[in-house]
This record gives sequence, C-alpha cells and structure tokens, in this order.
Amino acid sequence: MYQLDAPFVNVIKEAIALCVCPVSTHVLPPAGPLDEPRKAQLKALLQQLKLC
Repeated sequence: MYQLDAPFVNVIKEAIALCVCPVSTHVLPPAGPLDEPRKAQLKALLQQLKLC
C-alpha cells in the first residue's frame, strides 16, 4: 500500500474513504490526489486482504 504513491498520506486517506467512512481525500502539496488506476489498485489490495 505504501508503494502506491509517495508521500503516502493520500493513499491512507483513500483507504479510509473506501472502507470506513466518507472523509475528505484532499491533501496538500507535495502530495497530490490519487489517480483512478492507483485507486483501483488500492481497492483490489484492500479487498484481497479482506480489509473492506
């Protein structure tokens, strides 16, 4: 999960939004929004690990 982007704050926020509750995924620079392919990768990983 940490390898999807650096810094990984946006990845953690997306994971929380996907699995737990709707939170803002807005991040400040130098981080940026997670693109759709990486969101799909994150979702697949979380489902594979049965985390959401």
